[in-house]
Amino acid sequence: MRMPLRSVLSVSLLSLVSCGSATTSSSSSTVPNARIDRFSLTTRHDARVESLVASELDALMSEDAMRSARVVVLSVDDGSILAAAGRDRGGANDALATDEVRSHGSTGKTFTIAIALEAGVVHDGDSFDGAPITRGDATITDHATHEAMSLEDVMAFSSNVGVTHIADALGADRLFAGYERLGLGHRVPVGARADALASARIAYGADLSATSLEVARGYLVIARGGTYPSGERALDHEAATRTLALLELAVSRDDATGHRASIDGVRVAGKTGTMPIDGGTYGVFVGVVPADAPAYVVLVGVERDGEGYSGGTLAAPAFARVARAVLAR
Repeated sequence: MRMPLRSVLSVSLLSLVSCGSATTSSSSSTVPNARIDRFSLTTRHDARVESLVASELDALMSEDAMRSARVVVLSVDDGSILAAAGRDRGGANDALATDEVRSHGSTGKTFTIAIALEAGVVHDGDSFDGAPITRGDATITDHATHEAMSLEDVMAFSSNVGVTHIADALGADRLFAGYERLGLGHRVPVGARADALASARIAYGADLSATSLEVARGYLVIARGGTYPSGERALDHEAATRTLALLELAVSRDDATGHRASIDGVRVAGKTGTMPIDGGTYGVFVGVVPADAPAYVVLVGVERDGEGYSGGTLAAPAFARVARAVLAR
């Protein structure tokens, strides 16, 4: 039976940090117990936004290969939830947007880079070696091997290697303290601080499992210049502003993973995420529009059968459709 959106969000926001089972994380560590969320978002139902989100979800799920889809739309102005809805093969399932805990892939790189910028361990002009990194029995690689990368390249290419170098410079204590400020500390697996490979995988997004609403909320903080709607500061303004500029390049560059999220006449900032799942792919895109005067944060996550897809091919075009429609109001 479908739970009304108001009821789903009411339950969700009371248990936004509740401990769920991560469906895609490869970490064997245990997620800590839930704590009271100090940074809850309020719900401001917008019938028009909810309607256009419903239409996009219906269109996505009309393809036979689609397993599920979810969309979150937040207002940057007051941080309110304008829409949070989902569909799976059984029909409406809004909990996919509010309660389901899973890795959102490389969308987590944004948080690591923002934390590192605030700490002053990375700067414009820095260069990062693109060669694979060995950690114990594991090798950290990128989809395509790059030589020396700038900070802009690391974000645009969604480089696991580059973000691992950044996380190494930052150190586990500062990395996870930053996640705590961004409302994601409770999602860090126990023991990750003492494991170099586990820390790296969290830093580049593979093993950071959270709800779509929590991920969107982290981007909301960046869009708001580093503050929550409550006024509590999570990042300094300069770090948040620079991160938003990097996210814009991750869309506007032709060689960037998020270029299919582009909207004619609108500056878009955002990030892709991709996770392989049981013979399928989970692709996500979360972005801020307009990038030069942030008004909305939109997250789209799409799960489908088959491999060879990505957040850039699955979710970015859907993001562009939703964001364009929201901006047209």
